Amino acid sequence: MTGRFAGTTGDFLGPDTHNGIPVVVRYRWAVLGPDKCQWEQALSPDDGKTWETNWYMDLSRTG
Repeated sequence: MTGRFAGTTGDFLGPDTHNGIPVVVRYRWAVLGPDKCQWEQALSPDDGKTWETNWYMDLSRTG
């Protein structure tokens, strides 16, 4: 994984395989406020030309 935050969004990319096919995986973090953020995972079979997001998480601080 390599990547960085620019402002409130961070993109991190790395190689992987999905069903035996080489893909690029992107993990994206978005800070939505002091107590909220969103994370998503997306796969690209064409080196980042297109992305298929297959997982979202909305996180919030409690307590």
